[in-house]
Amino acid sequence: MSGDTGSGAIIWWVSQQPPSATSAPALRAIIADRAAVLAQQSRDIPSDPISTLLTQHEDRIRVAVYAMLSASNLLGENGGGVAEVAEGIKETAAVAYFAEAQMAFRSKTWRFIFGGDQAAASQLASYAQQLGVQDQQLGVLLATCTGCDPGAVAILEEQLAVLEKEQQRLAQVAQDEAADGGVLGSFGSMFGSSTQE
Repeated sequence: MSGDTGSGAIIWWVSQQPPSATSAPALRAIIADRAAVLAQQSRDIPSDPISTLLTQHEDRIRVAVYAMLSASNLLGENGGGVAEVAEGIKETAAVAYFAEAQMAFRSKTWRFIFGGDQAAASQLASYAQQLGVQDQQLGVLLATCTGCDPGAVAILEEQLAVLEKEQQRLAQVAQDEAADGGVLGSFGSMFGSSTQE
């Protein structure tokens, strides 16, 4: 996979402009419609099982970010802050999923011998940590939202839970990849243990 593919992923994320919700019911409808559109796109594009699974994970974040941007007009003075953080999540998530894809499509032979992609794992861990900070920022903005539509806040808290769960998954994926030392890593550990005895 090339750097150009990663740039394309970022463009794909940033180019999506959601409509502005005028009420909590309208926001929920926008979310449902966006989820349906992404699901249909996934079905329309033939893909291998790994790509399909990665897309499903990524689409959950796309929908959550879409919801945050759509609801900014319902969040009073905190609307701008929520939108700003959501824009940041767009870019962070795009490069995070690109790093995960690099790991997912790593050659089985290469993985067996040398283990996980340590560089991609390090990048993904960093992106997952950044997503965690952004999730916390959203949580504070929603918790301190005054003059906001309570129904919209409740809906966005549901979407924030999705973001938090996905952030935790990405962090675990990075940890598992970094721990995969392959055959050479196993031999190295065995040799190290034997020299210490």
